[in-house]
Amino acid sequence: MSKRRRTAVAVSAILVCLAAGCGWESREEIALRKFPYPYVAAVSMAGDVGVAVTDDREQPLLSRGIAFVDGGELVHTVGQDAACSLVDYGRQLFEYLSHAFVTGEWTGRAVFANHLLEPWQPGERDAPVPAAGVTDAAAVEAGTDGGVSPWEPDLRRYSFRKYAGRWGRVPGVGSGELGRQLSEGILLELKAKGGWMLVDVRLAESESDASPWTPGSLDALLALEEEHREGRLYVTMPGRFLAANLIYRYLDWEATHSGDRVEIRIRGVRDEAGGLWVPTLDDLQGLTFYTPAPANTRLYVAGEEIEGLVRNPADHTRRESVSIPLKDDRFPSAFLPGAPARSL
Repeated sequence: MSKRRRTAVAVSAILVCLAAGCGWESREEIALRKFPYPYVAAVSMAGDVGVAVTDDREQPLLSRGIAFVDGGELVHTVGQDAACSLVDYGRQLFEYLSHAFVTGEWTGRAVFANHLLEPWQPGERDAPVPAAGVTDAAAVEAGTDGGVSPWEPDLRRYSFRKYAGRWGRVPGVGSGELGRQLSEGILLELKAKGGWMLVDVRLAESESDASPWTPGSLDALLALEEEHREGRLYVTMPGRFLAANLIYRYLDWEATHSGDRVEIRIRGVRDEAGGLWVPTLDDLQGLTFYTPAPANTRLYVAGEEIEGLVRNPADHTRRESVSIPLKDDRFPSAFLPGAPARSL
C-alpha cells in the first residue's frame, strides 16, 4: 500500500471513530430515545424577527436560568446532533472556516460534533432570540418587540445554528427558497440521519407582507405538516424545539433492570453552562426511553415516580418504549399556510 493511500485510510479511520460522538442512536437495551415517540427526526423554523428574552413562550427554560440566543451561524449540513458522514465533516469544517473569515471569530470548537446548540462564548455576535410565537404584529412592525436583550448577567446562554440550504445564503421564503430547504430529498436525508434541523426562514424584501408565500413554499409547508401528522417528523416551535434538544443532550439518568422490572431514575439536567437542575414534567414532555419491559417500567424524577406513562409499541428499531405524554402534539399554527409570515 502506498504512503498516500495509508495516510488516506488513517485519516478516514480517525474520522469514523470521531463519528461515534456525532449523534448515533444508542443500541443499549435501555436507552434514551432522541425524539418523542414515534418521530425519527425534528424540525422547526426561525426567522429575522426577535422575541424578548422575558417571553416564556419562546424561552421555556428561562425559569431555569437558560436563554437561547442566535450566534449568527448558518449551516449547510442537513441535521444537527445526527449520524454524520465524511461529507458532512468536510462541509462543517468549511462552514467554520468561512464563518471565521467573515466575522473574525473562530467557533469551530466542536467541528466534528455537529451540535445544534453550544454554550455561548464571549465574542459571538449579539443577536436576538428566534422569532416564532410573536403575536404583537404592531410591535413587530415598529421594531420594538426585540428591545430586551437576552444578555442578562445571570442567564446561562446557548447559541444555536440555523439551516440555510445546501450552500449560499437564503434570500427569503418569498423567493421560494423554503421549498428547496424543505425539499423531499432534504427531509429524506434528515429522517435517515435522525437529526434536528432549525430552518432559517427569511422574508424577501421584494415580497408583500400580505402574501409572501410562493407555490413552492406552500407545498413545502403542507408536506412538512403531513410528515408531522404521519408521525415521522416532530415539528414544534423554536423554543420548545431547542429546549427538547438541550434536555436530550444533557439529561443525567441511570437505569436498573431486575427480573421483569425496569427502573429509570432521572437525576436532572447537567448542562455545560451550569450545574445540575431538576426539570419539570412540562420540560420533559415527550421524553421517551427504550425499555425491554414497557408494562413493568417505572420512571422517577428526583426520586418521585411519574404516573401516566404512555407504553409505546415497537418503532422502526423494533424496540418498545415508554414516554412522558406530550401536552400538545399539534402542528404549530404559525407554520401553516395562511399564517402571517412575520409570525415565524
